[in-house]
Amino acid sequence: MPRETPEPEGRPEGEQKKSKSYVHVKSQLEKEVGRAFTIFNAVLYRYQKSVGTSYLIKVEVADGDFNHLLVFQPPLDRKVGPELVRYWTGKTRHDPLEC
Repeated sequence: MPRETPEPEGRPEGEQKKSKSYVHVKSQLEKEVGRAFTIFNAVLYRYQKSVGTSYLIKVEVADGDFNHLLVFQPPLDRKVGPELVRYWTGKTRHDPLEC
């Protein structure tokens, strides 16, 4: 079952590391949409483990402008970083986090 987790400080260290997958896909997203982001902060995410971990992440990319990212992190033994699978632009803080 997917877990939904807000991003504020105070989460155990392991959880903070998991949610940082969004940072590694910033350049992938910038290339896809053709713009650079000066703001790139995750505010909410869900994850589901299977063979690797899938993350659905709400990221603030400008003041009041949010994107939803679907990111896949293969198992660590494969030694590859997270991959941006899909993204949705034009979201707001109040839009539900969904695909």
